[in-house]
Amino acid sequence: MDLQAKALEAYRHAIHLKPSYLPALEGAVEIEYSTGDPHARGRLNQIIVLQPTNEPAHAMLGELAFERHDCGDAVAHFERASNPLSQKPEALFHFGSCQFQLKHPDEAAKIFQRAVSLDPGNADAVFDLGLSLLEAKRSTEAINVLQPLADRADPESDVLNLLGEAYESAQRTQEAIQVLRRGVDLYPQDPQHYVYLASLCVKHNAYGIAGDVLNSGITRLPASATLRTMRGLLFILTGQINDAEQSFSEATRLAPNDPFGQLGMGIALSRSGRAKDSVEVLRAQVSRNPRDVEADFLLAQELLHQSEVPGSPQFEEAKAAIEKALAVNPDFVGARYLKAQISLDLHQDADAITNLEQTISLDPTFRDAIYMLLRAYARTGRRAEATKLSSRLRDLLAAQLSRQSHTVLLMKTPAENP
Repeated sequence: MDLQAKALEAYRHAIHLKPSYLPALEGAVEIEYSTGDPHARGRLNQIIVLQPTNEPAHAMLGELAFERHDCGDAVAHFERASNPLSQKPEALFHFGSCQFQLKHPDEAAKIFQRAVSLDPGNADAVFDLGLSLLEAKRSTEAINVLQPLADRADPESDVLNLLGEAYESAQRTQEAIQVLRRGVDLYPQDPQHYVYLASLCVKHNAYGIAGDVLNSGITRLPASATLRTMRGLLFILTGQINDAEQSFSEATRLAPNDPFGQLGMGIALSRSGRAKDSVEVLRAQVSRNPRDVEADFLLAQELLHQSEVPGSPQFEEAKAAIEKALAVNPDFVGARYLKAQISLDLHQDADAITNLEQTISLDPTFRDAIYMLLRAYARTGRRAEATKLSSRLRDLLAAQLSRQSHTVLLMKTPAENP
């Protein structure tokens, strides 16, 4: 028996004689924690019962909670371990990651800032700080954090994509385009850069440039199912349904286990008036992957197009599909909005209002949801809320019109060599 094992045996014997003997508990847990012994967690809990403010014990419990993917418990312990964390960048990373997963981006940003202060050269910590700031709607700060990483001679692919997103969030579209084009130039074999750049073009209704970007990508990456799926979606937006079906068919052939080709095919079939075929394709996808919330959402949409009559088989199947999607992802904006529509069809105004309020909380710029909620408020006599929301809708429309006035200029960036 080695010295560590003998020491642990001695500590455990002392604990057996006196379970509250703190020096023995601390000695045992130090060995158990370092060796991954499953007794460590219980021992640490004994310590914080005796010493609720024992910061090293809370720090170790936080790490153990992180390892078992229990972010709620991890954050509760990390918050009570300020001093031990202050010199451990890895523990700060775990703390920040959990805050981000719990949808506390401002708190996550504070923690990642501490990690960056400890190790300014840690690019991962800088990236996570930028991501948290962007998620917290602090796009200018995110740009300032990410720009030095992007200015390197060989910036990471994800850095360029995130910086482009930050610039667009800050309504600096021209700079977003430049960053994303650089991503295409530096990483021509990465399909995601073409997708990001084409998506930005689509957002600003520059469909021709989006098509050029995707065609360039497919020429370079003919086996990319992702690019063919994106081109299929672009064909749908431009009304080229037959071309869309062909693109989605090619995507499915290239990546039969990837759901997006099938989902796109379902949309294309719907747009071409082949509703029954669309439903069958989407049902098959749901059957293959019962947790595919996008498939459930699209299936519900298509079924409601066939019948919005409560009690009809299509309506009931759509209702069940949306409930299933929201059970998997309660923050799915489209599904939340569709749930509100179904509630209105059932004359369940209170439930509809709740879902619309949640929808707008998730996406404050969702005009259709704002308009529908405005009508629901008015219909239920909530005039003060309706008036306030009406003013918000007016401001949103004015802001969108202002942005659109710049779109033509912004999108005149040359399309060659995308």
